Amino acid sequence: MLPVLAAAVLAGQTAAPTLLLRADARLEPVQICGTTPRWELNGRLRADALPTGLAGGEPFMFDQDPPLVFAGASSSLTLRNFSVVGDFPAVTFRRVTRDAPDGVVETWTRVSMRTVSGQIVSLFEPTWTAAEIDQMFSARRYGFDQPFVYWGAFEVAGGAAQRYIYVRTGLAGIPLSPVVRINDQVQYASDVVNLVVPTFEDARITGGMNGFDLVSAARLFYQYFADRYDVLALSPESTAIGDFGAFHANVQNTVSGLNLSTFNQDARYGSTGALQGIEVYAGATATRYQDTDHEMAHQWGSDFDWTRIAGISRAGHQPGAHSPLWTGGETLIGAVLFGDRRVSASNGRFTIEQTPPPAAYHPLERYSMGILTADQVPDFERT
Repeated sequence: MLPVLAAAVLAGQTAAPTLLLRADARLEPVQICGTTPRWELNGRLRADALPTGLAGGEPFMFDQDPPLVFAGASSSLTLRNFSVVGDFPAVTFRRVTRDAPDGVVETWTRVSMRTVSGQIVSLFEPTWTAAEIDQMFSARRYGFDQPFVYWGAFEVAGGAAQRYIYVRTGLAGIPLSPVVRINDQVQYASDVVNLVVPTFEDARITGGMNGFDLVSAARLFYQYFADRYDVLALSPESTAIGDFGAFHANVQNTVSGLNLSTFNQDARYGSTGALQGIEVYAGATATRYQDTDHEMAHQWGSDFDWTRIAGISRAGHQPGAHSPLWTGGETLIGAVLFGDRRVSASNGRFTIEQTPPPAAYHPLERYSMGILTADQVPDFERT
């Protein structure tokens, strides 16, 4: 089992796919994985692998005040420093409500501006009352396994895309964890480290959707902690907004046969050999096993070129980095199904069925991890 270090970067929650407005705005969108094929690591540099900055009108972070919202709260909720790339005096947000299928359309007015790397960033600070919070909580599902609530959809300038906004929620009775402060930049509690990296979020403006300042965060960590973790999992204090809920980036690969070149970039991040990958979790997604198990699996897959190997026409979400529909068991990194559903075959027919608990990695994924040998992988069919 890979040891993982969770680091909260004090320097943004959520995120979601780029989609047009759903027929019923009250339906909660699915948070998706932002892990993409690393063409440059396969020795195939392509134009779409080169980083580009965020487009004008893209929101990319906010600071939730209060940091956690509790049911029955008597105070208001404000999204401070809600940052949008470009010069926008006003923006549109479609807030979810229980009684309005199309949502409630809100117009936010800019409160200030700042400049990052020569790019104007417009700042907004929308606020909602305790009564509006209670109305939302009465209509949404949240709790220990999902400590966040879908709040609504931000309409990117031009109306061609949306970014889904979630707020973090709290639960009474969670015990306190003693915090050890090292200095103004670093403190920790158990296996969670707080790092102050002011450039962590702003780096996305020029680096693109996944362009967080991962290098500075990792290097700061290794100044104070041993190089004994295989994965650093970063969860920004500010809520990151984008087209993902989380993503995994390989730092090194020593496994052959994955359609991924062997490489080692650990020195760039300040590691001396242990670091295998680095992950970013938006908002509270780091608290869900379905997200952490999914991202962990990306250290080994799914980079197989199934079109070349088996003539499979890839489909679904990021099909070049996720597994297709097939039998043999559920997959936790599927392009079409989550791990709670899988494909079974009987009498030449395929059926989608519920996965009996506990869900596990597909045998092919466990083979890629080195858990199974080739002769232990059963035959399976693609659909």
